[in-house]
Order: sequence, then C-alpha cells, then structure tokens
Amino acid sequence: MKLRKYTAVLIVLLTLSIATATLARIAVQHDDLGLISGPVAFQRITTLNALVTAAAGIQTLAVINAPLTATTVTVPETLVLSFHGGASIQPALGQVVTYNSSRHIIAPPTQAIFLGAGTHIFATTSKVFPNWWNIDGAADEVEIQAAIDSLPSGEFGGGKVKLVSPTYTLAGEVVIRTDDNNITIEGMGPDATRINNNGGAVGIDVDYIGGSPNHVGIVFRGFHLNRTIGVPTVGIQVERFNVQCIIENVRVSNHATAIDFTDSWFAQVRNSWFDTNPIGIDTGNAFNSTTIDNNTFLRSSTAAITSASSLSMTISNNDFEENDVSVAVLDISNCEGFTSLNNHFEENGDGATAGRANIRINACEGVSIIGGRVEGTVTGITPDMDRGLYILDSHGVFFSGITFVSHLNDHLFVDGLSTNVRGVGNFYDDLTQITAPNDVVWNSLGAQVNWNPATVTEFIATEVTIVGAQVGDSVAVGFDDRALPAGVSLYGNVIAADTVSVTIAIHPDWRRVAFDSGGVAELLPGDSIIATVGSGATGVVVQVRLDAGSWAGLDAAGVIYYNQSTGDFLNVEAIDVVAGQADIATTASATGYTLVLGAELLSVIIQQTLSP
Repeated sequence: MKLRKYTAVLIVLLTLSIATATLARIAVQHDDLGLISGPVAFQRITTLNALVTAAAGIQTLAVINAPLTATTVTVPETLVLSFHGGASIQPALGQVVTYNSSRHIIAPPTQAIFLGAGTHIFATTSKVFPNWWNIDGAADEVEIQAAIDSLPSGEFGGGKVKLVSPTYTLAGEVVIRTDDNNITIEGMGPDATRINNNGGAVGIDVDYIGGSPNHVGIVFRGFHLNRTIGVPTVGIQVERFNVQCIIENVRVSNHATAIDFTDSWFAQVRNSWFDTNPIGIDTGNAFNSTTIDNNTFLRSSTAAITSASSLSMTISNNDFEENDVSVAVLDISNCEGFTSLNNHFEENGDGATAGRANIRINACEGVSIIGGRVEGTVTGITPDMDRGLYILDSHGVFFSGITFVSHLNDHLFVDGLSTNVRGVGNFYDDLTQITAPNDVVWNSLGAQVNWNPATVTEFIATEVTIVGAQVGDSVAVGFDDRALPAGVSLYGNVIAADTVSVTIAIHPDWRRVAFDSGGVAELLPGDSIIATVGSGATGVVVQVRLDAGSWAGLDAAGVIYYNQSTGDFLNVEAIDVVAGQADIATTASATGYTLVLGAELLSVIIQQTLSP
C-alpha cells in the first residue's frame, strides 16, 4: 500500500514539476517505512544538511513529513523537496538556506514550511506564498516581507508573491527593497483577498535609498488594501526612480492617499477602485507616459487625482463619482503633455464653493481634453459644483467632444494668463442643449470666457473676467457661426480693468416687454400685438416666457419677445391681439420695452431651434 502511495507521488511530480528529468531515487524521512523493493533508497534524515549531502549529484525527490533543522546550506537544483503533514525546514538564527527555485518546492500554498529563526532565499526567479512563512493573522507584514526578501534582487531577479488567504493584517510597512526588480504582489482578486493596513505610515512602500533607477517592473494586482483603524496614511507609495510600476485590479480605501507616486517613469494604474480616500492618486513628478485608465474614484475629499510637474500623462476612461472635493476632482498643475480622454464626472460636489471644479488645469502646457461627460450635480438634480473645466495660467489647451451638464456657474472658466485655448463641446443645463457657443479662439490678451447663455436667468448683457485686460485692448470673441442666425454678430469690449463686456449686435430689432395680469387666452408666437390705448405700439410675437401664474388663472406674468415693431410700449398699458383677444396682457409697471442683448437673444434662439 505504501509503495503504491509513494509511486503515485513520484508520477505526479514527474508530470507537473520535473517532467524532463529522471529521478534516481526518493529520499524519505519517515519513522515507519515498511518493506519496499526497487531502485528507491530510503534514509532516516533529521537535518536538511544531511539530505543535501545524501542527494549530492543525484536527481532526487525528497518526501518530507516532519521538521528538518538546518544550518547555512544551498539546496542543489537536482533536489526536489515535497512537504507533507507537519514537514518544514527550520534554519537556526543567522543561518541561510538557499533554494534554487520554487519549482523545486512541492507544498500547498497555505502550509507553513519555512520556519525557524533563520532565513530562506531563492537563487532564481520564483513564485512564493507568504503562508509558507506561517501567516497568523497578526503582523502579517513579517511573513509577507520574508516572502518578498526571499526573491533574488538585481536586474534579472524578482518573482511573484502570491496572497492566497482571505485576510492579511499589517501592523507595519511592507517594503520592496532598493534594487528589487520584476516583483509582483498578487492576490486572488479585490473581493477575495483583503489586506487590513493597521500599521505604519505606509502600507506597501516601494523604497528609495539612492541611484537611478531603483526599481523596474513592480506590479500590484488583485487585492483590497483597506485602512481599518488608526490615522489614515498612504496605501501604496512608489518612491523615486521607479520604472514601469503597474497597479491593476486593486482596491484601496480609507487612506489619506491611496497611491503616491514620486519621480516615476511609465507608471500604469488600471482597472482599479479607489474609495473614501481624501486623495485617490497623487502623481507628483510622474515622468514620461504615466497612464491612469479605466478606474473608479469615489468619495475623495481633496482630489481624486492630483498631479504636479508631470510629463506626458494620460488619464482615460475613468469614472469620478460622489467626490466632495476641497480643490478639484481632477487637479493638474505644472504639467506638460497632459491628456484627458473619455473620463466621466457625475454627482461630484463641493458644497457649491466658489472656484471648485470637476477639472482644474493650472499652469500647464500642451493639454488635450477629449470626450467624456462633466456633470456638476448631486443626485443628478441640484448643481453643487461651481465649475466644470477651470483653466488657469495655462497655454495650448484643446478640448473637444466633451458634454458639460449643470454646473452652478461655469461649464468652462478660463482665467489668468492662459493663451491659445481652443475647443468644441456640448453644453447642457436644465433648460437647453447648447451645441454651438464653444468654438473659441482666445486672443492675445491671454484669456476669454465661454458661457452657457441658458444659465443667465436675468437676461442681461454678459460680462466676463479676463485678468490683465485694460481699457483700449482689442478683444475678439468667437462662437460657432452655425449657432447664430444671419444678421447677428458678437462683440467684446474692455469696459474696465479685467472686465470685458460681451454683447450681440442685432438686425432686425428684437425687443422684449415684461407683462403681468395675463389671461383669458394664451399669447402665442406669431400673434400680432398692439397697444390700442396709449402708445399704439405694435409688434409680432417671437416667444413668450412665462415666469409666474397661468393664463387660465388670469394671473400669467413673464416676458414677451417680439420684432417687426412700430412705436414703443409704455408702462402699464393693455396689449391686444390684432383681430383677436382684447386685453390679453398688461405691460408691467415701470418696465416698458428694452432691446434684447447678449445672452438673452442667444438663449431665445436656441430654445426655439433646439428644444424638443
């Protein structure tokens, strides 16, 4: 029976581990072997050193089922260790056991096989399990650190540290040493492997001591790093001079900063989830082709992503939701070559604090913002974000294909010394889809501001702020001509320091008159109106804006837009429909007619042509 058992073990090992080798014998440490015949040698082994000596020069499978002590020794590649029952290797303090590769270790991922006060290391790239070092659920950074440190360092070193337990608890930092390369720390997935970071200032630290580069090819994958007690800290810190660090399919929550990059090249963060971290990702000084793609950012309170002094960064296909930020959801400063592609901002808020934004571009050059949706509402109803895209002191900014929805003040706000800002997008609010007033070419003053006319509820001439503008400066304001009817022109004029007045020159004459006491019948576009008693003014209705009351209730009040006018309507006079309803409305007290200027005309036109 025992012969059949060990023969089966031998066959499996030949198939899975060393199929190209021929095993000359099996060395077994066991107290009750029985009688076995054949070319298999059995020895009573109590130390690893004795096993190495016995197997010298011979391809050997050692089936171990009890602890072996050890002093410093190198296990040759001809010796395969198969662990069963309570088997383990236990080097003494200060002693080092060197294994050729994890391919020569046969043991369950959760079995504690590397014990003792000494050190276990691998000579070549290997796949190791921290549980081999006896994970106990308290201060698990010790065993995880031992697993990382067991892998060879240097340019051709590294390997994979596989996390197979449902939960690990850190009481201190896990450190990837200087000159460690090509190391992957991988769990079973964010829902299956959870690391509770209850320890030091950093959960996992890709360390920096000196030199360039320090690390190449560090990968984090497939786990949830969560801070459960103590002061929130940094989840994963990637320090200076790191190349091709990849973070994918990871969830980080409840840290002050989830991911902190410093002076990194070709870093990638993808397919990950960042929840309830004041800062999701800080990419300060992240150089050369850093990409952040297809991630979700929830409930950040400072910024979901912040970056300063970075080069060639691309942020694409990310979802930013429920971030109640103190600065901006996406806050990019002092960067060159930044691209935002198809990012989605929804239900982010800042308590409507002035100056806060979904996207802030500050002191940057060479910026492209392409596609995506930028929304400034909470729960999809009430605007709670002041600005959509805020461009400050930046040069060479292009935006295209973005949809802006429901910001408190500005979908787009350009300020400071910004130059060469161009863009085409779609502007929405609660009333109107704005598709045109957005093809903007900024002049030599450094900035001009595009606005959403439908948000101007008072219908007054529009003024915008351009820092540095002085009376006498030339101002050019451009919108897509397709949005304006023939005979309508847009003008800008500096009326005071830092203030530009934007108006529309109108032909023919569009006018408006406020009314109250409307009733009996509804006034409709196309109706010819006349003041039969008093001024005798006439006009043809273009549109009627109802602000209060109802026609049926005889208390309708609002504004009548009209053209083809003769004469001037006066205050408090009855308006009749020619050949129709008499006394259909009364002009409001102390109002009279006014010319329709600026945003009002544009809003009326858009409502007529684009409303469903």
